[in-house]
Amino acid sequence: MWRPRFLLSISMLLFSLSLISSLAIAELTPDQRNAAQALIAQLSAPEFAARQQAVEKLIALGAGVLPLVKKTLAETADVEVKMRCEMVLKGIEKDHGVRPDGTPLPRPPNLDASRVTLDVKEVPLAKVLEIFAKESGNAAPVVPKEFREKPVTLALKDVPYWQAVDALCRTTGLTWSHGMRLLERPEGFLDVGAYAGPTALRITNAERVVFFHTRSRRDWQLRSYVEYGLMCCPESRLVVTSMAGRVTGAWRRDGTPLTVREGSFGAPDAFSIAVEEPLAPGERIARLEGELRIEVAVGEREMKLPDVLSGAERKVEDEGVSLTVSNGRRDRNTAGLELEMSTSRGMIREQRGAVEPRYGFFLVAPDGKRHVPEVHSGPNASHNLRGTLGVAAELPPAEDMRFHFGMAFRNLDDAPGAWSLVYIYPDRREILTHRFEIRDVPVP
Repeated sequence: MWRPRFLLSISMLLFSLSLISSLAIAELTPDQRNAAQALIAQLSAPEFAARQQAVEKLIALGAGVLPLVKKTLAETADVEVKMRCEMVLKGIEKDHGVRPDGTPLPRPPNLDASRVTLDVKEVPLAKVLEIFAKESGNAAPVVPKEFREKPVTLALKDVPYWQAVDALCRTTGLTWSHGMRLLERPEGFLDVGAYAGPTALRITNAERVVFFHTRSRRDWQLRSYVEYGLMCCPESRLVVTSMAGRVTGAWRRDGTPLTVREGSFGAPDAFSIAVEEPLAPGERIARLEGELRIEVAVGEREMKLPDVLSGAERKVEDEGVSLTVSNGRRDRNTAGLELEMSTSRGMIREQRGAVEPRYGFFLVAPDGKRHVPEVHSGPNASHNLRGTLGVAAELPPAEDMRFHFGMAFRNLDDAPGAWSLVYIYPDRREILTHRFEIRDVPVP
């Protein structure tokens, strides 16, 4: 039975706005410009084939022709030419990913495993981790100071992220732990796990539970089962809002199936299973099969309240969300405000550990710099909004969910002008389901 749990320790992110903003429309060379102008003139040719050929060649020239085509579209009275110009604009958007206004189309998020390619020889581990972060879009793993200068020689080509991390750990004698920290591999450490799309699973503990089973006061039997705990670690670039895992089957080495049930404990990023058949210490389970289902936040929607530190009440509404700010005030480099919120869309409140917090509340300075708040639950809050582990901590969608809480901001600049509060939340959520298989599982 699936039991989704709201994730408190997963970080973020999907695709970077810096990649989009760095794209620029290449200007045409003088020869290309002359060719483009000749092709635009050909849009009114009497032959259909000539007009069609002109459209195709203009599209092939790329986004650099946009100013010329838009100018022609605005000035011509010829219906045929207008239609052909619009065809060029649509073709450039489709083939080159650039809108008619010159802005690039958003890149679709990669919800599968990211890939790593590198070839390094005697390069410090800290530098290698920077390459990992750049290649994958994930935050760089944290490594103790004594290992940062450790020389690494490693060659990877288009390897899924977690497989690449494990290859790096094998090379350096390290292992990864919760929160993407690299630690020295303990002696006798057994690394047993699997991969499920952008998520790594690892068996973190195994214990034998022994108990007495009785049918009557005189009929006592000593029984046992083995319980395993599994930790789930999605890539940090993803904002995961809930996750659920289950094992669907287990087999001995001779192919005999084992009975598996849900274990006695769980956590937002972990689950447990119990194998009920008698298993001898030192025996191995040939394989465990299962499914991992994660919910990922995708896209962005934004609500903005202007001049929130003036003390006046500000209010804004969007589909299913209403925000009211009051009592905004500033004292030197700190500021505070009160917020009333009504939502039926759920709320991502924190993303600690992310490369950059993508969702939540931000106080925006007049120069555009964003400040992340410290969130405190108020006396009339319906829920405690302060997370303890949260990287993508989320409250579930519910009708008429209401909150009244305060926000504190520190280390503010002395920028003059009006400060605004921005609330950014997901446009939608997508469910990812991946199968996994863990082989050669030891029995305690």
